[in-house]
Amino acid sequence: MTEPAEYPVPSAPLAEELAGSIREPVLVLDYARNVRWANKPFYAAFGLSPSTVEGCALKDIGGGLGWNDETLGIRLAALSGGGPAAETILLPRGFDPIGRRSFSIHARRVDRLNMLILVVDDVTERQAATTRTDALLAEVAHRAKNILAVVQSLAYQTTATTVDAFRMSLIGRIKALALAQGALIETQWQGAELSGLVSSVVNAHNAEDTEVVVEGPSVRLSSLQATTFALIINELASNALKHGAMSTPSGKVAITWDRKGDRLILDWRERGGPKVSEEASDAGFGTTLIRRAAALQLGGSADIAFEPAGLSCHIELALTE
Repeated sequence: MTEPAEYPVPSAPLAEELAGSIREPVLVLDYARNVRWANKPFYAAFGLSPSTVEGCALKDIGGGLGWNDETLGIRLAALSGGGPAAETILLPRGFDPIGRRSFSIHARRVDRLNMLILVVDDVTERQAATTRTDALLAEVAHRAKNILAVVQSLAYQTTATTVDAFRMSLIGRIKALALAQGALIETQWQGAELSGLVSSVVNAHNAEDTEVVVEGPSVRLSSLQATTFALIINELASNALKHGAMSTPSGKVAITWDRKGDRLILDWRERGGPKVSEEASDAGFGTTLIRRAAALQLGGSADIAFEPAGLSCHIELALTE
């Protein structure tokens, strides 16, 4: 049988040179978990000095805050007692004097020296980034389900006399949803600015370059309000393009709003388009959607008037932070 090879132990200068080249914080412990040695990156990372580390029990480093962790002690004791030669231990604790951090401790047993070598990796920022990513993905999944439910509802309730009319009506509503979601994505769903949302939805319909005035103070809508408002403005713009002021270059549309305390008051007013007949009906799905959305989803009201000079819509709702 071939005897196991004996490898020479590095000389002291070489060992010091190798240890000095390690950039990660390193602790060397005996099997009783007393500190035999620590490198400069360790002292720099934890704001400690050799006099408060070397020769101390691991649990007493930094006055016992941070390293005095029961789980860490148990797992290092098991490692020094045999079994697998290496283990990774996550240690999220408060450390004196650097505060609360999360460290991944990569521990390895060196049987020949009866020592444990601990390489310390600060994973605080990575864990925080992972938490933020997980939360964002969960939010995306939740909102995707909600949007699909809205699209399904719109598809069920959209009516038209022809397939082409149905398709165009449904596509317009879905585009309005997409514009709202695009505005929300830019702020990571922290709300959307009313002015930009209204302008983008109206501009998607304004094929005749009708004069459109969009005017009012800065108002940040919540996620739900932004989605609902996009649908409401889409219905008004779609109707204006088919029958109202946006169907002719001479038409004018004024969309103005004001904020009174926690209430938003918005007016849509059309002028210069085809004369609205006295028989104009407000019983279609578009007007029904506007009224129901304002009442049920915005907790407000929408009054639509088919005046001979042009359609007008008055919306009031409470703003939410």
